[in-house]
Amino acid sequence: MTTPRRVARGQRVFRSTARLHAPLDIVQMPALGEFAFPSLFARATRSRDSLIVGVKPLNDLAWPWCKVIAALELCDADSDQQDAAGYSQARATLHPGAVTLGGVPVVELRSIDDGECRQWHYVLGFSYLRARASLRTLIEQRGDDGSHARMQENPCGQGGLYLPTEAGGLWLHADPDDASRAHLVCVRMR
Repeated sequence: MTTPRRVARGQRVFRSTARLHAPLDIVQMPALGEFAFPSLFARATRSRDSLIVGVKPLNDLAWPWCKVIAALELCDADSDQQDAAGYSQARATLHPGAVTLGGVPVVELRSIDDGECRQWHYVLGFSYLRARASLRTLIEQRGDDGSHARMQENPCGQGGLYLPTEAGGLWLHADPDDASRAHLVCVRMR
């Protein structure tokens, strides 16, 4: 497929739109926390405890997120909690091959806000064992607060590796629904 590039001497010059772009690597992006993550939620007010009323339109997301996210949706909370607190979970489905985390493909982003903490989930396209081998050193470097802590087996008994940080922690674990995927969870306490 081709699109017009410019008009030169009265003739259109075409260029291919099927160019291959390198995937967006989250590690290379500036971040306020350990890793970059888009703000997916639309809120009723600007306060910290504001009601989540929806997800942002794709065009309102910051670049490059608006280009790599295929779809956004709210996920239902428990029915009794939803009435009191509105929605608390959003999911962003990514274009295949568009985003990586240290070379590991990211297939989905999930944002959970329960009032006490915020969680950012990177759903990885590798199994837990493969993601663990690829990302352990990277996660330890990014989560290092000067204590040179190493990832350890999750002390809560939930499986996976956990790295406590100053503001919360980083947890790498297997996807409970799909063994071919893993989750990297960044937790921030309020």
